[in-house]
Amino acid sequence: SVTSIGASAFSYCINLSSINIPDGIISIKDRTFYYCKKISSIDLPNSVTSIGGYAFASCESLTNIELPNDLTSIGEYAFASCTNLTNIELPNKVTSIGNSAFKDCTKLVDVEIPDGVTCIGKHTFAGCKLLSNVYIPNSVTSIENYSFSGCTSLSSIDIPDNVASIGYAFDGCSNLKNINCYAEEVPETNIDAFDDLPNDLIIKVPSA
Repeated sequence: SVTSIGASAFSYCINLSSINIPDGIISIKDRTFYYCKKISSIDLPNSVTSIGGYAFASCESLTNIELPNDLTSIGEYAFASCTNLTNIELPNKVTSIGNSAFKDCTKLVDVEIPDGVTCIGKHTFAGCKLLSNVYIPNSVTSIENYSFSGCTSLSSIDIPDNVASIGYAFDGCSNLKNINCYAEEVPETNIDAFDDLPNDLIIKVPSA
């Protein structure tokens, strides 16, 4: 029986508007639906546990995708440039989100990162101009360079207890007014981690 859809299997099928993925598929490989510009909605079966790099990247008409409960990993650029994606609910079992996974999802508003993810990688949500609400769980220990770059609707963000390092993560977040850090020790940061942010930004850090 078929358990995976091969790499680039449907990439550049620009007139493909709908697809039924059968139960039993475990893996969506790299670039499987890359640049399928007319797909607007996809339901993945509960058997899927991994989504490869660029799997749904540049699916410009995609507004909604329901991710299966047993999904554990999302590859790099998996949903990048899905410019009409407004909402995505990340299942609780997800532990790995690749670099740039949601880069330039310009209509994405809310993201709740599952408890179990330890790193928010480079450019993960960069260019998500409407992203205004982000939940970062206590499992996260590092927030890497440009992870929220250009998120111009983000006004406040909470850094949880276990974050030990923050890169140049918030470049271009022109409306960011509050960063609330709840870590027991001040995280290690790049020397320029908070450059190019508003002059009235308030950063709350743990007391000595």
